[in-house]
Amino acid sequence: MILKEFRRKRKDKCKKRGDCVRNEKMIQLKCDKCGEIHDRTLRHYNKMKKYELFDKDYCNVCWRPILNNRPDKVEKMIIGLKKVWESEEKRKKMSNLIKSIKDISGDKNPMKNIETRNKVGKTRSERMTEKERKKYSDGTKRAWEEGKFIGVNNAWKCLWYDYTHSNGKVYKVQGTWELKFIKWLDENNMKFECHRGRIPYIDDENNSRNYYPDFFVYDWDEYIDIKSTFTYIGQERKFEILQKDNSNIKILFKKDLNKLNIKV
Repeated sequence: MILKEFRRKRKDKCKKRGDCVRNEKMIQLKCDKCGEIHDRTLRHYNKMKKYELFDKDYCNVCWRPILNNRPDKVEKMIIGLKKVWESEEKRKKMSNLIKSIKDISGDKNPMKNIETRNKVGKTRSERMTEKERKKYSDGTKRAWEEGKFIGVNNAWKCLWYDYTHSNGKVYKVQGTWELKFIKWLDENNMKFECHRGRIPYIDDENNSRNYYPDFFVYDWDEYIDIKSTFTYIGQERKFEILQKDNSNIKILFKKDLNKLNIKV
């Protein structure tokens, strides 16, 4: 809602005459969404009104998310990102860059530092007794069994989905790639287990760990883990250790799924 119109003097740099003073038209607005009172140039306001989505007098805080999430911009961004990440060279370059970063400039969170994170992790592992470890392990297993992580969007940033098999059994899978893979297994009459069981291993710090595979496919006699190159970053050593003692652990990336005619 427009409250008033006024003029504001603004000093600009002029190439020919040096400093010059402009007397620009201004309006004072009250945001129709949050009620924030703010000033805006009349020229900018008229430009914003040309957008079909600008159906109210928004302040910048309320307007920016609407502008950035309009379908045409989101689609354009998705196409641009896909085009960039089609390049194996660029993916490898980004992977190496992420691995080389020890700290994020401007972020005061000490856990962003790899050396600090490793030190804290080692200290916690040394202090964690077998009794405490079992307590947390049992609690995590119970939470998964009770479905507390289902639909949670911050569990590895992937949503969980229910897939109803042709035999009537309902499987819970994490992410759209697993959803498409289990559908492919079903359509090809493959016998499998999904998110069942664990494989214990010892890491480089001599700590006991557990690996929970995505699938076990009986027809291949292999444990299958569905990974994107992004989520695989930082887990290479874990799988090196696992595959040393378990040669039937296999990771399927996007290119491997595409070879099976699974479009992701």
